[in-house]
Amino acid sequence: MWGLGAVLIGLALGVGLQQWQARRFAGDAKALGERVLRGRTVGRGDPPAILRMRAEGNGAGGTWRAARLTQEAEMRLGPDKPWAAITAEQVIGLGQPGFVWQAKQGRGPVPKIVVVDAYAGGRGRLRAALLGAVTVADASGPEMDRAEAMRYLAELPWAPDAVLGNPDIRWRDGPDGSIEAGLAVGGSVAWVRFHLDAVGDIVAVEADRPERTQDGTVILRPWRGEFREYGEIGGRRMPLSAEVGYIYDDGYHAYWRGRITGYEMVR
Repeated sequence: MWGLGAVLIGLALGVGLQQWQARRFAGDAKALGERVLRGRTVGRGDPPAILRMRAEGNGAGGTWRAARLTQEAEMRLGPDKPWAAITAEQVIGLGQPGFVWQAKQGRGPVPKIVVVDAYAGGRGRLRAALLGAVTVADASGPEMDRAEAMRYLAELPWAPDAVLGNPDIRWRDGPDGSIEAGLAVGGSVAWVRFHLDAVGDIVAVEADRPERTQDGTVILRPWRGEFREYGEIGGRRMPLSAEVGYIYDDGYHAYWRGRITGYEMVR
């Protein structure tokens, strides 16, 4: 009887510890999200005329601080790894750079894994936790700052108000009719390159983005994303599906693909 009691007590303590760690992990993500939501409202950016026109045509305008969206998607950890279904929610700063993306694999009260990818206050961070509690990845530092700043820029098609009204974004002409967007990071500028279709919608993005390899070193690897199925959601017109991946020696391999399922503006 005493043995059974000890087992039950151990189980209760283990569940309690898991729940405490999960609440702490979730609390950290919430704090980052609130920091983005408290960012400054949109001002006046200086995008090229074609992007200004498209942003206005896509519904941008008004005094907003952030956008909140939800996703249904798939991810994989490498070119030879299986795809796993995830759900995600994200907040994106509009008047100043910032985002927090929280993804969960597995449904029910205890997900198999939770991932938080963030850029707030000029700092990038990536964290992953088994059962939402046991940290299995925690990356930060100058390379992450740059990588996450580039992700913020790359996802501007989902934030037309930031295109129109984030004065921190720098713009310049790229080759072959492309347009480049940049953010100051660590004494230099991180750039991504957008490709537009005939009417001015962004349909692709590319850059050389920091990636951490399996042995822990960080390299610049060609990075590419595609935006598809422009449509209206939450009062804004944007691509409803997208895909992103890296280019390896044997070619391009996507690691994320998904759809936007919900969108709302936040003052």
